Amino acid sequence: MKKIVSLIMCVLLMTALCACTGGEETKEQLVPDVSDLSGLDEYGQEKNTDYRYFWKPPQANGYVGDPMPYYENGVYSIFYLQDEGGSLRHSVFRVDTKDFIDYEYKGEALRSGNLYDQDYWIGTGSVVKAEKDYYFFYTGHNPNMEQQGEPWEKVMVAKSVGSLDNFVKIKDFEIAPPSEYSQRDFRDPQAYYDEKTRSFDVTVETNAGGVPKIIKYTVSLDLKQITLNGVVFEDPVNGFWNLECADITHQNGKYFMTYSAQPEDTVWYTVSDEKFSGYGAPKRLEGKHFYAPKIVEGDAGTFLVGWVYRRDALSDNSKLYWGGHLLAHKMVFNADDTITLTAPDGLQRYFGYENDLDRAEIDVSVGNRYAADSYESYLLKGEFRYTGAKPFGILLGYGDDAAAYRYVGYDPAAKTLGYRLPGKTVNECEYRMDLEENTEYSFTYIQEGSVGALYIDGAGALSFRTYGTSNKKVAFFSEGAQFRVGGLSQWIRSKKA
Repeated sequence: MKKIVSLIMCVLLMTALCACTGGEETKEQLVPDVSDLSGLDEYGQEKNTDYRYFWKPPQANGYVGDPMPYYENGVYSIFYLQDEGGSLRHSVFRVDTKDFIDYEYKGEALRSGNLYDQDYWIGTGSVVKAEKDYYFFYTGHNPNMEQQGEPWEKVMVAKSVGSLDNFVKIKDFEIAPPSEYSQRDFRDPQAYYDEKTRSFDVTVETNAGGVPKIIKYTVSLDLKQITLNGVVFEDPVNGFWNLECADITHQNGKYFMTYSAQPEDTVWYTVSDEKFSGYGAPKRLEGKHFYAPKIVEGDAGTFLVGWVYRRDALSDNSKLYWGGHLLAHKMVFNADDTITLTAPDGLQRYFGYENDLDRAEIDVSVGNRYAADSYESYLLKGEFRYTGAKPFGILLGYGDDAAAYRYVGYDPAAKTLGYRLPGKTVNECEYRMDLEENTEYSFTYIQEGSVGALYIDGAGALSFRTYGTSNKKVAFFSEGAQFRVGGLSQWIRSKKA
């Protein structure tokens, strides 16, 4: 009897312990889930990186372009233009996620057409549900059509009955550019279904007279009636020729429209009281390594889903190249009608193993101070404050060769957070933010393979491509400011022991 009582007490104690920990694994139950990439050059590290958080298609040379996210029943379905990896001229593929941390690859969703089909190449579009069916409005791109007196680009549509799984092209539907608009740039339809009128509101990117414009159509549910409504937004002052991948969300009683501007390849947003008119002066979001995002709203929040450029030779010495790795920022809509980008929730589950660091507090006023080793996939977080007007920040690839350092720094005089390649004196990409002296800021830095994303709480984000810095060292630097980091911790991608 005494043994039985002891056994019952033991079971009750274990149950209580599990309840107290909430069922989460402890450090003893988790181990790092990363590969050792030291000794490999930039190309070798890239080819051997297991990308999961900054997702890419499973094919060795497949990459993500222009996501077109759709949310329903707890699942974010990310349709995207797949570059290479068996994709036929940017055919549309799909990957699903519930949290932008774990992904399920679903494969091809819509294939591009033949040589003289309008959709010989597929361009960006959007998925929308109307009643019980799903419609995928997309761009048909074919320069060969010019030989037949037809535009390069038209808006097309495919329909899937009852689910997202079987899109079939509607052959007798198209929206061609009117004569007053560009016959070569007429793309990126974003569709919204209006239940009251049983029609689609569809915005399209184009230009006229050298001015980039976003225009709007109304399309009936039966796809028979197409009406041009006019211009939603234009930008005649910044020297752009296209405002790509426009999308609109309603937050805090306002409408926020995001778009990607060519040829600068930067992401912008503008705000209005009305959905399809009245937008004000635009503001920048993020740096120019992050491109072509669209907005998706769901139970886990509102996200800006885009991709981070790769380089053509998978090396920092080569040119930026279209398509890359998926990146989702969580969007925060502030009371002053600004947007701040932050990391998705739940990162502690993915980066679950806390690495022991030599120090959690680091002060630097001139020079560099080692902070941590880097890994295939890791996260650094902490708080910082500064005084002075000189640049400070993070060095990647820190070690014996100072010429190989990558700079991720804030310049108080220029009020910019920037990423800089080795040996360069100007930023490769940057984002303007105003960080005040003697004010504490929290930061989160995520790196997986060659993709890095730095978030400064309440101020914004900067993502970038940085080859060859896995399994090297990370340092903090200052060029004269008093830069103090506290509460520093490092977390590594993990798995159960």
